[in-house]
Amino acid sequence: MQALAGAFLLLAGAYQVVATLFAWPAVKEAALRAIQLQRLPAAQEQQAAALAADFGVAIGLLAGAVLLLLGVLSLARRWAWIFYADLVVLAISAAAVVTGIVGLVRGEGIAALFQLLVGAVAAALFIWMLSAGIDVGPWACRKAAVRP
Repeated sequence: MQALAGAFLLLAGAYQVVATLFAWPAVKEAALRAIQLQRLPAAQEQQAAALAADFGVAIGLLAGAVLLLLGVLSLARRWAWIFYADLVVLAISAAAVVTGIVGLVRGEGIAALFQLLVGAVAAALFIWMLSAGIDVGPWACRKAAVRP
């Protein structure tokens, strides 16, 4: 369980970082178009678009870094707080099932199918970790009795 959760988070973090870096030009263009609708002076438009795009990319990279850190910690340690942090991240990631289904209904194709698949894996891991955490404890490990 610990290895699967860690591997999923490492892959999700790597994907987040790569996707964010590839999306940077599109984000900058979308920010520029949105700011142009506000009819600002040209110099301010460029500055505001660059700031908005950089802010969005920074958030994406930060999210990827957090996922990578959680993945590494999940593989390296059995701390209870990492278990619960992973559980929260997997619950949020499981929402991709809904967005994937909506995307398939809208006809978005491969991207929606990928989202649905990732969400299904996250949901399965979430359910497995939640049931093991309730039945046995974090990382499905019982605490050993300490004998003096």
